[in-house]
Amino acid sequence: MSTPLNTDDFHTHLPVTDDDWMEIGLVGFNQGGMDAHMLKGINQWRNEKRNWVLRDAGHQEFMLMKLIRNPKVAGAIANVTDHKRMEFLRKWGKPVVDVSGILADSPFPQVGVQPGAVGKMGGEFLSKKGFKRILYVSGMQWTYEMDRWQGLRRYCKEQKIEAWWWALSEERCVDSVCTDFLPEDADFDSHDPFDFLKQFEKPFAVFAAIDRMGVQICDGCRAAGLNIPKDVAVLGVDDNEYFCESATPPLSSVMLPGEEMGREAIKLLGQLIEGNAKETFVRLQPKGIKARQSTEGY
Repeated sequence: MSTPLNTDDFHTHLPVTDDDWMEIGLVGFNQGGMDAHMLKGINQWRNEKRNWVLRDAGHQEFMLMKLIRNPKVAGAIANVTDHKRMEFLRKWGKPVVDVSGILADSPFPQVGVQPGAVGKMGGEFLSKKGFKRILYVSGMQWTYEMDRWQGLRRYCKEQKIEAWWWALSEERCVDSVCTDFLPEDADFDSHDPFDFLKQFEKPFAVFAAIDRMGVQICDGCRAAGLNIPKDVAVLGVDDNEYFCESATPPLSSVMLPGEEMGREAIKLLGQLIEGNAKETFVRLQPKGIKARQSTEGY
């Protein structure tokens, strides 16, 4: 279960009178990972707006309802992760900036990563390591999962690198490029969801859509008798230190521009509240690769 943010330290340098405060909601934020980086960026920008107060609604519905019923809350920065939350915020009618990159039909202004950029960066990194076969592993539910595959696919097609998209949620290969080989669908009677890794010619690289999945891939490789990184290199996305450093071996990862996203999100929200926003979709480039042992030494 996600833990609500501790915003006690967000209320420094506040004006003396409550009437001067501008209250801003945070919806669907976690304490760690990408959200923590975004909060750092939000607070960097907020240092110049000392009458802005953050109100955390966490993930629970009753907290969201409490937030939107508060007349002092002028708008929100939100991880719009499902349609129920989307409808609550849409009916609220106040400015919302979506930073999740999850729902393709989100109606809100958005701040996120440039489409395809994460997949391309991961492909370039693994290609420069000498890998000619790249297996992308993700679900098929969220927009960012598909977007990262499309960026990787375009790069691999240009560079004539074999690539596959394995959907863990479907337990099958859903797309490929530059190859005639298609791995067989997973054996549903198997107790190991990572048996499919044994089908690929070594060496190859696995590009996981998120770090948490990268950790699972590392565990699956060990269970399959595959050496990391000699047989398989593994790359994640988010550079979440909790997951990357707890992986065995530690996981290399694409670094996302969390702080920049936070600054741009609260800046855009301020413009929306004031009615002078010039653009409603802000796209940023990923920051680079944090290399760890899961890709080094190949």
